[in-house]
Amino acid sequence: MDVGGRLVALLDTPEAGALIIDALNDLLTRPEGWFLLMLNQPADQLLPMVKPFLVATAPHLAPLVSKLVEPSSLMPPEKLRDEIDALLAERLEDLTPEIVKRLVHDVISKHLAWLVVWGAVVGSLIGMLAVLLGFAPPFVS
Repeated sequence: MDVGGRLVALLDTPEAGALIIDALNDLLTRPEGWFLLMLNQPADQLLPMVKPFLVATAPHLAPLVSKLVEPSSLMPPEKLRDEIDALLAERLEDLTPEIVKRLVHDVISKHLAWLVVWGAVVGSLIGMLAVLLGFAPPFVS
């Protein structure tokens, strides 16, 4: 998974821009933001200066993010399995015999149609061969 690319794409979204502006506004109200106050610029005008730095930093942060955020740490496999089981049980309760019949028919009808066609072709060939070789009973009119 390309975490660096995803971080760059995330930082390019308008939502991320809004979050960065909010963080800059917060920083401007604290003593740590005195150097930004000296620029005498509002946060939305600081964004074009800050965002390229964040975008350039994202690929370098990707290995750290990958190491810190493992998929199994987000949701343990046992809990995920339990949630999938519960979802499947809920979906199976909604299935009626008519729905199952329709689902199966939709899946296999194409294949069954060809089975009928080829069965008729092969049966006709066997019947003609039996008549030609004399194995078929005589026709009664």
